[in-house]
Amino acid sequence: MRRYFKKRTVISVPVTKAMTEGMCYSNVRQLVAEHGGKPIWGWRLDQVGTAFMEAMHHAIWEDPSGGLHDVTPISSGKKLDNILFARDFETRVTPYDPGVPSKFLALRQSASVNEWIELNRTRMKIMREALDIMLSKRHVVLSNGSIGLREPPSVELMNRLKTIEELRIRSGPVWNMMEAEC
Repeated sequence: MRRYFKKRTVISVPVTKAMTEGMCYSNVRQLVAEHGGKPIWGWRLDQVGTAFMEAMHHAIWEDPSGGLHDVTPISSGKKLDNILFARDFETRVTPYDPGVPSKFLALRQSASVNEWIELNRTRMKIMREALDIMLSKRHVVLSNGSIGLREPPSVELMNRLKTIEELRIRSGPVWNMMEAEC
């Protein structure tokens, strides 16, 4: 991970509020609108067992007094007191989820670890393509940062969404193999 974060300070940020899972950008925007403060964009750093590390683009909330808070629960359902976070000064975040792909680092050489990482890199690339399609003139960004459709989804978009779901399903058994190797 050092190659991605050579000049960044990694800090521990307390998990203080459980808002909508997986919606960090809109959760933080909501808190800023309701309570003030500002969004802080960066990378949430997680180690997944002995298999790999993931840096996921993430938003945390800086409250009006300068306190930092992670308000978005993770999908694994794990209860955490703190997360590791590295601020991102390069990525331009717009009014919608920017769709920044995660960065992965395999911690051990394993076919299943490498396959899982590659499946998820591909899934994230296609998710970004789907987001670009949805942001075309046929779609609109809603106030919460999600995407609304002005007309029925295009065949191109539906094909991308189908591929994303297929990759998600394929990664499940690979995840199980990877865990069994630990």
